[in-house]
Formats: sequence, structure tokens, C-alpha cells
Amino acid sequence: MADIVVVGAGPAGSIAAKILSDYGFSVSLYEKEKLPRHKHCGGLITNKVIKTLDSIGVNCRDILSQRLRGWRFQFGDEILDFELDGSEENLTGNVYREEFDYFLTGIAAESGTRVIDSTKVLKIVIPENKKEKCFVVTQKGREECEIILGSDGVKSIVRRHLGIPYPKSKWAVTIEAEIPVDRRVIESFNEKNFGSINYVQEGVAWAFPKREGKTVNVGIGVSVNETKRMGKPLFDIWKRFLQDQEWYKNQSFHHHAEVMPFKGTVDKLGYEKILLLGDAAGLVDPLRGEGISYAIESGLNAAEAVKLQLEGKALMLAAYNDLMKVALDDINVYGMKLHNDFYVKNKFKTFSKMIKKNEDLRNLMLNLSCGLISNKQLVENLSLSRLILAYLRSFF
Repeated sequence: MADIVVVGAGPAGSIAAKILSDYGFSVSLYEKEKLPRHKHCGGLITNKVIKTLDSIGVNCRDILSQRLRGWRFQFGDEILDFELDGSEENLTGNVYREEFDYFLTGIAAESGTRVIDSTKVLKIVIPENKKEKCFVVTQKGREECEIILGSDGVKSIVRRHLGIPYPKSKWAVTIEAEIPVDRRVIESFNEKNFGSINYVQEGVAWAFPKREGKTVNVGIGVSVNETKRMGKPLFDIWKRFLQDQEWYKNQSFHHHAEVMPFKGTVDKLGYEKILLLGDAAGLVDPLRGEGISYAIESGLNAAEAVKLQLEGKALMLAAYNDLMKVALDDINVYGMKLHNDFYVKNKFKTFSKMIKKNEDLRNLMLNLSCGLISNKQLVENLSLSRLILAYLRSFF
């Protein structure tokens, strides 16, 4: 029997397990796949992720397969380059998610977490009597606990057993693959990630180089509603995007298709003894599709809320809601505003003309992409007067 059972060994679950183990609680971390396992993701690690991990004594720099010194964005026919200053303070990079996630699970194990992989959680049971234990039922038996943390992805079995809805209208459909390339192709990226904003209307396409592994992760993510409007399979659009890349020479590869959160979070983060973390809670940025920073933040906040409850100092769900308020607003208020402006209302073309001649707007775009500022900070900096001035300058 453990004090806490964590379901899902992604960044949210592993970080929560590590911190709770550091606090002295007994923690069991269940993962349905054999570790290390593939994770459907481009692999961007923002500066915010690096600094958040630094704050708890976890150095992930050696896991970076590619350090970045900027971005190249395509807005329709317009291509714009953005340069980072290259300092350690602004470090951003790419990883292979199987390596990154396994590294974090290892950190949790070193702190005392019992990691059980190749074991699917089939259901959770919450007793009506609050004094009784919760328990999880797995392929290998059952385990009692005081608290359950659900960090088991967008199709979360924990969330399903709680009866908390996450409608498919909030999902995105994504396809990605690691394309093997030679060193010359990696060098041609000039240590920059490539993102195509208007390749599809409500979504994004990307190509992320990974120097150490000699691959480029090529992917596309599109809202479920957009897939219905496109009139052709998403795979065909993704393959066309891949073939549009000058460096692509019909290399052999294996692609992955999956769904992910994209248009806001769940309405409720859990119940008295159970919390939802990471993708299970819909914690993904609606503009950039980035979720690792929010996942790690949810892991830290969930661990703190659990500690408060087990020590009798606060109710866990209320504490977790308070700790997550800034992140929830960043996604549901500011992130969705940007999503609706730039994707639904298709303002990216106009914005690209403005940022081409406005250094302040370019820096804001770059800083958001690297996790140096939040959605809220971007929205607050896009004042009407600044936008009008930038718009007028775009004509000259």
C-alpha cells in the first residue's frame, strides 16, 4: 500500500512522484507501457521547462539533443527568422521524448518512488466513506492508497472513472515522425526550429532538428473541427508538408498518429482524493500546442496540494485549484484568445506583415515560442496603440 498512487509516467506524473517521495511519502507510479516508451510529441523543451526543473535541482541539459538559437516561422508565403542571443539564461532545445520522460522517471525512482511499468490501470475505486482508502485495479492486482493522481494523458482512464468530461471538440489530431537525415541537413537548420503557422487554418506544422540523433521531427497538429473542414485525410496534408521540405529525400521512417488537448482544459481538476495533471487535465497551450511546461507545473502543484491535505493543513482540491489558477488562466483565457484571433479569425497574415518591420513584436513572438513569456504577458503587451502603429508601419 502506498500513500499516493500516480497513474502515468509522463513529466507531470514523474515530477509529482519525485517531489512527494522527497517529502517522505510512499509513492507508486504506474505506467502502462514498457519504459522507455515512445511519446507522441515534437520534443520542444522551452526555457521555462529548463528553469522550472532547475528550481527543484533537476538539470536536464544533457538530455537536450539540440540546443536552439532561434526560430524560423512561415506565415503563408512569408518566412521570418528570429534570433536568440545564445546565452545559457535563454537556453531552449529539443529532446527525444522517450529519453526525456525516462530521465524524469529515473529521477523519481532515485527519490524513492516505486515505478511499475508495463502495467495498465484498469479502474480506480473511490469509497463513499471518506475515511476508507482509495484503490487502483491493475492488470497485476490492486493497490490501496490515500490519494490518486491521474497523469495518464488525453484519454485518461482516471478522468473517465471520475466522470469529468473532456469533449473531443477540444482535441487536436496530430501526426509526427522522426525522419533520419545526415549532418548536412541538421546544419541547414542553423540551430533553429521551423514552424509553419498557416499551413492549415486551425493548427500548426513543424520541423524540429535533433543534432545528436540525426533526425528531424516533422509533425502537424490540427483541431478536430478543422479535420472535418479540410476535405482530405490529415495524413495526406502532413505528407505534402513533409515533401515541401527541401531537405526531404524520400527517407524511410515510421510515423505516429495521436490526439492531444488543444482548446482549453477540463472544467474540474478532480475530486476530494483524486487530482488530474498534465494532458489528463487538458493542460496544453491552445496557440503553440506546448504542454510539457504546464505538465511539470501541474506535477509540482499537485505534490504541494497533496502534502497540505495529508498534513491536515488544507483541502487538496481547493489548494490545487489555487496553485493552478495562473496556468489555467494562461490557457483558458489568454491562450484561447490568441487561438481564436490567430487561427479561427486567421489574423496571422496581417500579424506577419507587422512583425516583419517591428522588432518589439518579433521579440514578443520569439519569447513566447521559447517559453520566456506567458500568453498573458503577450496579450498585455499587444496594446491597441502598439498594434495600430505596427500596422501602419507595415505599409512602408
